[in-house]
Amino acid sequence: MRQLIVVLSLAAGAVAARAAAAPPDWTKVAPELLEHYQALLRIDTSSPPGNETAAAKYLQSVLEREGISARLLALEPDRANLVARLKGNGSRRPLLIMGHTDVVGVQREKWTVDPFAALRKDGYIYGRGAQDDKDNLASCLMLMLLLKRMDVQLDRDVIFLAEAGEEGTTRVGIDYVVREHWSEIEAEYALAAPNAPYLAEPDWKAALLEHLRTMQTALTAMIAVVEAHHNRRYPGSPDVPLLVLVNPVFLSKSEETADGWEGCLSVEGFRGSVPRSRKVSVRFLDRNGREQNIEAEGFPAVVLQHELDHLAGKVFLDRMRDFSTLTHLKEYDRFWARPEGTPE
Repeated sequence: MRQLIVVLSLAAGAVAARAAAAPPDWTKVAPELLEHYQALLRIDTSSPPGNETAAAKYLQSVLEREGISARLLALEPDRANLVARLKGNGSRRPLLIMGHTDVVGVQREKWTVDPFAALRKDGYIYGRGAQDDKDNLASCLMLMLLLKRMDVQLDRDVIFLAEAGEEGTTRVGIDYVVREHWSEIEAEYALAAPNAPYLAEPDWKAALLEHLRTMQTALTAMIAVVEAHHNRRYPGSPDVPLLVLVNPVFLSKSEETADGWEGCLSVEGFRGSVPRSRKVSVRFLDRNGREQNIEAEGFPAVVLQHELDHLAGKVFLDRMRDFSTLTHLKEYDRFWARPEGTPE
């Protein structure tokens, strides 16, 4: 949902035969993660033309310094994809984690900062691709590095695919890799994490730690990390505190429903009216593995339904009764969401 929601929906299928000796040193992980994130943002991979090879080579150099083999796969020389693999013991089929290296084009005259400077200011980092998709690229890179350094003994291979051409043409990216190099990425599960805007210390740390812990529990798990704050897109909505749900299951949904406006970074730039149950109850495991039940009503119930849909491979479009209310954000702001007194 297009609001201050932190969501990380993970199908963490890679499991460990034994846990690592010690958890990561987060005081060192944080600056290193930011270093890679900003370095990727500074590489102009606007599509078109793309130039994703520059970002792929950066990832390759970092991975290979750590002893992780990484290959460049290219239909066109300047638009390479990267594939890296950490070997498991082969008792289970691989897990694929993904991010894309290209970004949409830039109208520089509309930017107040250099879109490729990765400027860090007032607790934010400004840059094209900051939320789509170089945050996910940096997270995938960091995950590979941590699994290697922690000597996690995996039951399955973990494959990292940094794909080209997601924003413009998949011909040079996922289409090419699937068609010509399927064996390089064939996996039982694929994790293409949705964007998580406003993810900040300590929230990102908790999310990444949950990911690592899940990989070491010998359990296949789905994880949603949810947090929502009041904002102009959802005026009057209550805050939803940070909540980690492992293997969540709906115990009940009320037959009474209400229609409400929703958006999603998986379908960025659109909103539509979606019917949702007014009340729900959910059973899940918390981050310590304890079973919990939660009941929610109104906006928090909508948040849970929306985000748990992602774990089932659905977005809000799949829940709309019809597409008569589907609209671009600008039209939504102009015609639907501007009651008198609503701030810009």
